[in-house]
Amino acid sequence: MPEPESDQRRSAILDVVRGSIEGVRATGGDIKSAAEAAVLGATRGAEQAGGDSIEAVRLSTAATALIEAAGKIGEKTAKEVRKAIEPAPSRRAETVRLDDATLAAFRDYVAAAEADMSRSLQPEGPFLWCDASADRAELVRKGKTIAQLWTGDRPLHVPKGLIHDWVGATRIPEATIENTLALLQSYDRHKEIYRPEVMDSRLISRDGGVFEIFLRLLKKKIITVVLDTDHHVEYAPVSATRWCCRTCTTRIAEIEHAGKRGEWARPPDNGYGFLWRLSSYWRLEQREGGVWVECRAISLTRDVPKGLGWAIEPMIKKLPRESLIATLEATRRAYGKY
Repeated sequence: MPEPESDQRRSAILDVVRGSIEGVRATGGDIKSAAEAAVLGATRGAEQAGGDSIEAVRLSTAATALIEAAGKIGEKTAKEVRKAIEPAPSRRAETVRLDDATLAAFRDYVAAAEADMSRSLQPEGPFLWCDASADRAELVRKGKTIAQLWTGDRPLHVPKGLIHDWVGATRIPEATIENTLALLQSYDRHKEIYRPEVMDSRLISRDGGVFEIFLRLLKKKIITVVLDTDHHVEYAPVSATRWCCRTCTTRIAEIEHAGKRGEWARPPDNGYGFLWRLSSYWRLEQREGGVWVECRAISLTRDVPKGLGWAIEPMIKKLPRESLIATLEATRRAYGKY
């Protein structure tokens, strides 16, 4: 009787892990080096074996178990190391449901942030975040795209989750605010402007400056996740040369086997929690022969599951900054092309 496909994948990953261990040991490496090699090997092996993103996480937990065991095992034989990882495939990156307390903490944070943003629209304060620092403004003026956490040096921990608050800025030379707005509002073309992160895009409806849109998002770090998302978007002028835009997700669904036969969507607020909510705030100002573009992105994710930090942490802690910079730079590059 043929071995089931999932078992074949698991066997393939374990072979990679075992080979990594034995290869490092054979060349005189220590058990820690073997563990690190196994992590890389397991991840690559999962991709080569054809598993989807979540299967890659599940199979790669074999390497995670090895790392946890390495400190206890010390310099024991490769055979004992293999014994330590044999039970590992039964471990899983558990799915979770968005907790009410997690969502309440995010809503409170966003409400406070929006109140602060409203106050910054007063004439006496700087309209743009980068104008609050001469150094930041000079970097943007010279053509740099910059981004940093709004406050602190790490995401904010809330019950069973993390709030990520990033802000970034860039400048589009020789642009007008009218054409920049037209570019941002061309939602049917976002799949071209912002690829590969935006896999598909569609305008659902428009009523003046209010838009309902659909985006299929690709999040890829060590693992790959596809999300179907709906967004409510509002544009408002501040003056003839200044505009604001607020966009917030109204639905996020994780997609399994994306683009394949049998593709299906998890119910919203259920899944692996790589992105629960996203609120973004854009500010545009035409000046100095171009348009200055800023975006503040506040997102909610699950906390890092114990034992899966090496795989999940890059996704939910590093991607927000990288995604923000990529979005700003793609906007600058696309100006005049669409």
